[in-house]
Amino acid sequence: MDFQATVFEYLDYRLFLKDVFVEKKKDNPHFSIRMVARRLGCDPGFFNRVLNGQRNLSQQYVLKLGDILKLTVKQKNYFELLVHYTQSKKQVEKDHYFRRLDVFRSSKVKATGLAQHLMYSQWYYVVLREMLKAVACRDYSDETCKRISPLFEPKVTSEQIKQAFATLDELGLLSRRIDGTFSAREQFITSGADIPQVVLNRVLMQFMDLAKNAIDRFDRRERSLSTLTFSVSEKGYEKIRERLEQYRREILSLVNEEDESIDRVYHLNMHLFPVTKPYRGKTR
Repeated sequence: MDFQATVFEYLDYRLFLKDVFVEKKKDNPHFSIRMVARRLGCDPGFFNRVLNGQRNLSQQYVLKLGDILKLTVKQKNYFELLVHYTQSKKQVEKDHYFRRLDVFRSSKVKATGLAQHLMYSQWYYVVLREMLKAVACRDYSDETCKRISPLFEPKVTSEQIKQAFATLDELGLLSRRIDGTFSAREQFITSGADIPQVVLNRVLMQFMDLAKNAIDRFDRRERSLSTLTFSVSEKGYEKIRERLEQYRREILSLVNEEDESIDRVYHLNMHLFPVTKPYRGKTR
């Protein structure tokens, strides 16, 4: 496989480099990370830490790597953006570089990326798709969109609803019931591991903002918001993560069993994150 030619399908430069090195090792047994590091003019240990995500690649090494791997000008430009994208920390930076990377990508990959972008571009796209279980819609005419627009919390304009409807339909995420009304093609849609985190982060941040505003928007009987702060080991943290994933699957199972009298769409945020750095000293 010509990995230089397929660089445009990667969204992690470290994974790209690892795959290229494996292939080059097959063709040339003398090819090694040490050899590449020597040509870059850096310590092999440092370069190995870069590949493992422990250190970042500086601009001077990015340009040299392009020459070592014999990338074309277009491939070098993509690889340089790919390094910036992979090493960016803030969502706004990730989003910026992701959009620039998308310009270089193949039509097949871009089509998938576009669908992901659109589906998770606005929170109400996800909500509209779920709402069709409760609200009968035979079309997405102006009249229909004006009818369901007031149902959204917070308010979404009828024009935005119409665009969301058309997008979901074009993406093949809607189907027709026997009575002619729209329904979701699949009962559940999950983000999956193949969708870039930068795409998911955008809608996650929107739902977090909705959760914050729900404190004042809804009566306590209509929402459940709570918080829990605790101390735990890394092993305990992993157990909690597994239990949360199991709990999420249990909720989906409960929702799947309820197929009558659906009258509202809910969103559940589950957040588990550190609020201190690890303490490596003596513990109790």
